[in-house]
Amino acid sequence: MHWNLEHLHLGIQAAFNWWNYHLYEFRIGGLRYGEVETLTEDATDDDPRVFNQREVRLLDFEQGAVFSYHYDFGDGWRHTVAVEEFLTLAATPKHGSCVAGEGRDRLKMLMAYQDMSGSWRSSPIGRIPSMSKPFGGAAATSIRNGSTFRPQT
Repeated sequence: MHWNLEHLHLGIQAAFNWWNYHLYEFRIGGLRYGEVETLTEDATDDDPRVFNQREVRLLDFEQGAVFSYHYDFGDGWRHTVAVEEFLTLAATPKHGSCVAGEGRDRLKMLMAYQDMSGSWRSSPIGRIPSMSKPFGGAAATSIRNGSTFRPQT
């Protein structure tokens, strides 16, 4: 299988259990890569040109290469991607998963919650800055079971 940056984006989405409904881009060597049609709609003279993500294969990178993946521009999720090694798999994986990372325990709790901003950020369900009491109470239970969370106004 020969993945390109678009495939990597979809793999990251699967690993974090996100739903792929925010804008994203890769930043590599000061250049922007992503969905050209979408990212150039709101481009300004100050924005660098956007290159097609489908034209960059992961095999084009050397081991040790590092670049960034920006997702959900409103909330500013920035991820560092490091190419550690290339593996040949006997079979194509059926799902993605987050296997390592800084603050991995906290990260696993956040993975299902794509949109972490808003008025509930400091409520008992979130407490994003300190995570002192993450995901507590009945609201957390109902969200885990598929109900809709409606923050108090």
